[in-house]
Amino acid sequence: GVYLNRSYNLGGPPAWSDSASALAGRALALDSTTISAWEALSLAYIDQGQLAKAVDTDTRVLALRPSDGAAMLRLGWAELLRGNLSVAVDYLTDAESVDPLNPTVYLDLSALEQLAGDSARATAFLEEAESVDPAGQYVAYARDNVLADKGRPVEASALADQLLGAQPTSFLALEAAARATLHAGEYQRASQFLEQMGRQAPRNWNFWGLTYRTWRGYALLKLGETARGRAILDETLRDAMRRIDLGDERPGIRREIAAIYAAEGQKEEAYRWFGRAVGAGWRLEPIQPSPLLDAIRGEARFRELMGRLEASVSNAKDQIESAGLGTGQQD
Repeated sequence: GVYLNRSYNLGGPPAWSDSASALAGRALALDSTTISAWEALSLAYIDQGQLAKAVDTDTRVLALRPSDGAAMLRLGWAELLRGNLSVAVDYLTDAESVDPLNPTVYLDLSALEQLAGDSARATAFLEEAESVDPAGQYVAYARDNVLADKGRPVEASALADQLLGAQPTSFLALEAAARATLHAGEYQRASQFLEQMGRQAPRNWNFWGLTYRTWRGYALLKLGETARGRAILDETLRDAMRRIDLGDERPGIRREIAAIYAAEGQKEEAYRWFGRAVGAGWRLEPIQPSPLLDAIRGEARFRELMGRLEASVSNAKDQIESAGLGTGQQD
């Protein structure tokens, strides 16, 4: 658990989750019915982006304990990352039914509703998360994300300042502050937050398979520090390729590769990798857009790829509504 926390929650290097995975394997060799070991193994796989293994692991957990809400939640995460949105909704609503006091369930459902374009339902789920975890940092972080992406940078910045005031060295709070200031065009201030993140976690990739380093490169380019910004993007690109070689399946990493190529003017590579990202399940571009992709965002080929992404979201939206979500009624 300590090893996973260092990597999964604190932005530390992936070696920590490798150690957690090894320890979990040793525990399961002694007793294959140890739920806590399966849970640690699943989280390690998610942290490593090995999504198929994570799904297999939590399927095993549900076979041992069918009412395990945490396993349902992790399955929802894995399917959300893989772009299987309707499957993710099924797991998340099952998790809500057996673990209604878990705020993460409502945060994930809020993200799905936001992606589906239902702002009212997205807000309702955020409020539900706040009701069960009023002081939760992840809840405030999620609300800050929504404010920033809705084009309300002043409110997002104010909320980020509150997060930083409570925990000035929190990686999550720094990310919220960086996002808000980037949306506001305050590149110097954003760069300061991003540099602090870099000192804490030089090679961090977040849950979605995204990295603050592409933001950092973008901020430096906007500040005219071209050589430094490109150096950070080039190293991030090499790191992304390494992650993929190690078996990281998250489509977000492929989106970040596309964004770096777009910023460097290599359009063919940008389109190739953005297509791979969409094919692998990247669905979050509408709510987590990369500013580096602005270089190609207006072009026909990009719009065609976005059309494929949006069609998949639209299909899932129909299934979400038929499952009773998006209707203003919670179970």
